[in-house]
Amino acid sequence: MHRVSALPRNIIHVAAIETAPSSTLIVLWRDGTQARVDLADWIAIGSAPLASLREPALFATARTGLYGASVVWGEGDSDLAIDAFHFSLIAAEQRPFGSGEAAARPQPAP
Repeated sequence: MHRVSALPRNIIHVAAIETAPSSTLIVLWRDGTQARVDLADWIAIGSAPLASLREPALFATARTGLYGASVVWGEGDSDLAIDAFHFSLIAAEQRPFGSGEAAARPQPAP
């Protein structure tokens, strides 16, 4: 029998969301870090329901989902959402990096 003694503590959760212009969200992660995430590309390549997020009034309804496991748009029990894990992947792709991070990257062989 396999038992789980405790849930992992490194699960990604959204603590708070704030909307910004141009399909951008400012996210406060539960670990206290913050990121600015532009969702324009995610919306552009998504399905028809995601296209509705191009409407500023709907995009402005962004809120934290149940237990911080997602970001949700719309009223009530909307299905228009992105889970915190995939949202964090988009945030990581957009995170600026400096010389320290660049130096840590493996260099191509000559």
